[in-house]
Amino acid sequence: MNQGNLLSTVQGTTDVGLMACGMVFPLATRDVDLCVGGNFALGIVVGADLIHHGWNPWLATVATVVLCGCWAR
Repeated sequence: MNQGNLLSTVQGTTDVGLMACGMVFPLATRDVDLCVGGNFALGIVVGADLIHHGWNPWLATVATVVLCGCWAR
C-alpha cells in the first residue's frame, strides 16, 4: 500500500468517523431510539446547509447545537 492510497482512504472515511464519534454517547448511555438518529441527521444537514450558504462555521455549529437541543425536547 503506497502513501497516496492510504491518504485517499483516510480522507474518504473522515466523515463517517466524525459521525461515529457523535453517536458514541447515545450508544454508551443506552439512549438509542429513533429520535437520536433523526436528530443527528437533522444537525448534519442543517449545519452543512448553513456553512454552504456562507455562515461562519463556528456560528453555524452553535446554531445547529441550539436547534438540535430544542428539537430533542
